[in-house]
Amino acid sequence: MNSSPLPVVPAFDPVSLSPGALDAQGAPSAVPTAQSASREIGEEEAFAQRWEIQIRLRPRHADLWAESESDRRDLAGSRLLAAAKIGAAVEVAELLKMNPLMKKDQFGSTALAVAAEASHLDCVRLLLPVSDANEVDEVGMTPLMLCVCGKKEQSLECARLLMPRTNVKKKDEEGWDALMCAATNKLSDLVEFLLPQSDLSAKNDNGNTALMLAAQAWDSRSVQVLLPGSDLSQINSWKQTPLAMMMSFTTLLRQGESEIDRVDCLRALLATDLRDQVNARDADDNTPLALAAMHGYVDCLEILAPLCSRLLAEMSDQDPQNPCRVAEASKKWESLEFLANWAPREMAMDILKRVGAEKLPKFHARIEAEQLRTTIEKASVDALQGGMVVEAESSAPKGGRRL
Repeated sequence: MNSSPLPVVPAFDPVSLSPGALDAQGAPSAVPTAQSASREIGEEEAFAQRWEIQIRLRPRHADLWAESESDRRDLAGSRLLAAAKIGAAVEVAELLKMNPLMKKDQFGSTALAVAAEASHLDCVRLLLPVSDANEVDEVGMTPLMLCVCGKKEQSLECARLLMPRTNVKKKDEEGWDALMCAATNKLSDLVEFLLPQSDLSAKNDNGNTALMLAAQAWDSRSVQVLLPGSDLSQINSWKQTPLAMMMSFTTLLRQGESEIDRVDCLRALLATDLRDQVNARDADDNTPLALAAMHGYVDCLEILAPLCSRLLAEMSDQDPQNPCRVAEASKKWESLEFLANWAPREMAMDILKRVGAEKLPKFHARIEAEQLRTTIEKASVDALQGGMVVEAESSAPKGGRRL
């Protein structure tokens, strides 16, 4: 008896698949190219939809393509990775029954890792019992680190699932651990959750601690959580304290953030022994005050200046790293105008002559007002003295002595 030939089914090609590429029987159909779909809905969404199409091809199709049990397991492993990436928990559960090979994507991430990065909780629950939560990707990141860096709404819940099976202190190739990832991403809830299992003295390859990274991110809540157990005397590879780290970078404001976050973070740091570090110098001989001037953080200068009054009063124009010189070199005129009010008078006048009144209008107006007031006061004194002389002359006796 002649057996009917098996239907010819094309091999999977996720790059060529595009949204809507299945007909009613679940087979690929003629559709617009992936490139046109990507232009319409965006690269990331198109990529996710192409993978979704692939994993929805049922196991019966896998049986047609796979010639052996090992091939079927290999194909199931690829589908499992795709299903975990998009959070298809039902497909993940079905594929796990096929004893799939645990494969990795192009970045070395396992199915558990990609599910954790996107905080697909149901997929993480299914994959945890059959996966190694400490397995790392090509840069040494664990699923817990990827979960934290994913910054999704459900990251905290995902971390609760992963942490009991993960070495929280494990570091990637650049020395970062999960707590540092949470601190730099302003995830204060995760910082508080990870803190009991973490090492606060740990540093990455640049010498930065979690506290330094939280300060750099202007996360006042994380700073307040991390301060009590941190070694405040630690510095990084550039000899920067947490206070200097906060001022060292121009942090871009993200949605929902404001410059108030920066001020709140500074106040949180200054509420501790870090007040003693306001005059500390980094490897480039810059103080936190000079760094704030460099980046134009006038709101921070207003807080720091009273604490650095002695330093400001003793500034020398010959020092290229004094805050006024740094602000001038960076063309941060608002910072320079504020600092000129704290500088020695002779130095401030030299700055005004060098920069020009148009760059420092408020300071120039103040100087003119002071000069006018001085002129008026001098004129009043002269007039008063002149009036006293006239009165004295008028009260003097006239004529000769009476006989």
